[in-house]
Amino acid sequence: MGNIRRNGKSRLVLRQDLAEAATNVLIGHGHENTIYELSGKPMTQVELVAALGDVLGEEILVQQVDDATYTDIMRGAGMPEAYLPMLVNTQKGIRDGGLEIQSND
Repeated sequence: MGNIRRNGKSRLVLRQDLAEAATNVLIGHGHENTIYELSGKPMTQVELVAALGDVLGEEILVQQVDDATYTDIMRGAGMPEAYLPMLVNTQKGIRDGGLEIQSND
């Protein structure tokens, strides 16, 4: 797997928090022509899986796999073929740090 970065972070946010932010913008004033970057605390996928495991009360194992193996896993899980390149590119973006967006919005 070479020099693949495995600790890239993404900034996830709960749907209910997005809904609250959207509501505040819709009923508020002064938001015209403004773009907001809504995101949560930056975390690695390992940290995300650990948090999910805590909530579920069980250990969830993380598989570190290359893109071809990931594609095969997603295909085997029934993911439509048309979505596979997008999913692989999303994972690559996370690995490469492309989703470590800094925002206070």
